Amino acid sequence: MTEENIYNAIPSHMREAITRYVERGELYGHFLTALFSNDLHGVFARADTTSRALLHTYVKLIYNRIPGNAWGSPEKVKEYMEERSADPESWSPPWDN
Repeated sequence: MTEENIYNAIPSHMREAITRYVERGELYGHFLTALFSNDLHGVFARADTTSRALLHTYVKLIYNRIPGNAWGSPEKVKEYMEERSADPESWSPPWDN
């Protein structure tokens, strides 16, 4: 699966939420918060059927295309959100290139 196909396999409302987080540091929803925070229990507890089926795709997208400082622990997510909200224009999504 190509990188573009990985991104497109994720439902559009979730792609929009991921893009909003990466661009502006705005993270909505318990599933994505758990996913970016590396909270496996939270991911499975909060994922709907579609997200659960696509979990491998989400992980591939995050690992390969999302800045490393944007995911991995609750502390990293909090710091990233604070950083992005201060400078929302300094990053562009790699799938737009």
